[in-house]
Amino acid sequence: MHQISDLNRFVISKKTFVKPILFIIFIATSIFMLVGLTGYGQNELVIERSKKVPPGFARTTEMLSKKLTENWDSDEDKFLALYTWVIHNIKYDVKQLENYSIKHQSSQKTLKRRKGVCQHYSSLLEELCAEADIVCKRIDGNIDKDLWVYQHSDAYHVADHSWNGVQLDGKWQLVDATFDAGFVGVQHGKFAQFLRRLGIPYVNPKLKFVRAPVYTRYNMPPDEMIIDHLPVVPFWQLLHDPMPIDSFRLSLGQKRAYLRNRVEGPFYNYKDSIEHCIFHEFPDQVIGYSCSNYNDTNDFRYGFGQERFVYESLVKYQGTKPQDLPDCELRYTEYDTLNYFVLEAKAAFKNQKSTEKKVHLSLLKKQKDRYKRVFRENNKIIAKTKSACTKNKVLIRKNKSQNKALKIKYEKLKVAIKKQAAIQLKQKEGAEEIPPRSELEKKLSDANEALADVDRLILQNDTLKMALSNTFNLIDQQMELVDSALINQIRCTMESEGWLLAFYARYDSIYLNARIRAQIWNEAHLKHRDSLLFLVSKKVKRVVGQHYKNLSSMKRGIKTAQSLYTELSPFVDVDELGANLLKLNSQAVLSFENHLFIYDSLRERNFDLNFWLEKNTKEQKELIRGCAWEKSTAGPHRRFNQRFERSRYLSQLKQISEHQHALSRNKAVIRGELKAIRQEIKLREQQDISSQ
Repeated sequence: MHQISDLNRFVISKKTFVKPILFIIFIATSIFMLVGLTGYGQNELVIERSKKVPPGFARTTEMLSKKLTENWDSDEDKFLALYTWVIHNIKYDVKQLENYSIKHQSSQKTLKRRKGVCQHYSSLLEELCAEADIVCKRIDGNIDKDLWVYQHSDAYHVADHSWNGVQLDGKWQLVDATFDAGFVGVQHGKFAQFLRRLGIPYVNPKLKFVRAPVYTRYNMPPDEMIIDHLPVVPFWQLLHDPMPIDSFRLSLGQKRAYLRNRVEGPFYNYKDSIEHCIFHEFPDQVIGYSCSNYNDTNDFRYGFGQERFVYESLVKYQGTKPQDLPDCELRYTEYDTLNYFVLEAKAAFKNQKSTEKKVHLSLLKKQKDRYKRVFRENNKIIAKTKSACTKNKVLIRKNKSQNKALKIKYEKLKVAIKKQAAIQLKQKEGAEEIPPRSELEKKLSDANEALADVDRLILQNDTLKMALSNTFNLIDQQMELVDSALINQIRCTMESEGWLLAFYARYDSIYLNARIRAQIWNEAHLKHRDSLLFLVSKKVKRVVGQHYKNLSSMKRGIKTAQSLYTELSPFVDVDELGANLLKLNSQAVLSFENHLFIYDSLRERNFDLNFWLEKNTKEQKELIRGCAWEKSTAGPHRRFNQRFERSRYLSQLKQISEHQHALSRNKAVIRGELKAIRQEIKLREQQDISSQ
């Protein structure tokens, strides 16, 4: 009941974002090796010598174990030598993953083939240690669902991985040779790459095991191993306060938080439990009972434990005829007990089948929901992006039209500036009837008020010019924010496509995380675009319009003051008024010239904005192509995933059925024995009666 989750520390896809991450991980694991192993003194020598042991000594586990350990005295050095040879010489059998055909394989065959899956790694290590008189046991359990390649439920209803517990110097340690042996890479042939460039969906990943031995999982502390390795029984966690199954179903980060903040419960003596299991006559039955009490979904292990108990008991009773039994009733009770355990095991396997069906249907539903989600979200992104591209085109046309209009306005404004700069003050000549004093004072007040308005408008235009400059800076910032958000969105979309190219089903958490980040960047991109369009179409237009409106008001104010100057010149001293008028007029001319600069800046800004909009449109079209390609591959990926899930489900059902058939055969044997014993008991009773 083992699957490939065990080897997937990392999955590499060609030309994806994974390679830098793997380099960092490689450096980290190398540091871990140096820190973790250098302190052991001669362990580097043990590793180097073990790697040089030739394959010719690997004919049998006895020969190989003897060769690897003959130069070392301590169990720790011996075990390190065995572990080193295994992770350097045994490859992972990826074909068993692709076809989901996990086969039973003896350690002898593993040595011959030099490849196997997790259970073969752990069984080989167990037998090599047994030959060297080192206590090493295979541990069956589960890997965290986020480490799976294919989609995985959080039921953890059947063991999918194997690793080892080893006792060195009286202390139990945890190791995982499968994880430390290497990782799986994904290869895409030239044909698949050619179809990808054409935008044609093609899903046929080829796996390749990459040997990269490390010692990350060698003697890993139990409170770190439990983060992603869950044994079927709690005592193999090697913790005095085991993690509950419900806590293991949490995310990796939540589990780390749980271990940091947990309140220790009753003391659990895992050492006594391990010894009880190891030295028990029927260890599989002990594991079955412990698993049923710990995991409410793994009925298979309980049924398997009872089946093994029944089988081994029948082997023990085999060859004993009822006539040779001193106490037939005792043996009858024993066979009747075996019959009870057969029924218990059958009920457990029946429940396991029901659980398998629920998990299978749940995974299919997740795949369907995911398929719909990809379509729904990508359709929204494509629709919004197309709308943004359309807005870009409209804005480009508007900017071009505006530039033509600005060119005409620019020439007209230059003529207006010349006229404004050439104004002259005229005084009336000749005697006229003197108006009333109040009328003269009012006209003088109106002239000063007009000049004050002109002065205020000049100051306001200076402020508007600064506001326009700030707005242009904001536009630059928003353009950068839009670029950054769009680039990040494209990168996340390509990242999710990279995981799709590698596997559709798993790493689902990474793929969906990339999609979530793409959605976040999409929202940020659209938000910044809206802000940018508001600045361009609303704020700039309002500021420029207000600046031009103020120029018209200045022109009217100066003209009003000029006519009042002429009317008042025969009656009052207007020299001060004239000086102020000419001074403000020169300042107004500067404001007019500033508006010319604004026109130039606006035209240049429109050219830059159009260039940016064209670039932005190209990037958005690239995003549309990425989302459309992801949509087109969703169907093939879903079918590919369904094929794998169906093969997994059928394989599990087949294995359960084999155990059920074995139980049926054992039940038939038990019934035959019970019948024979009943006949023997009846015969003995008749003999007793006749003898009396």
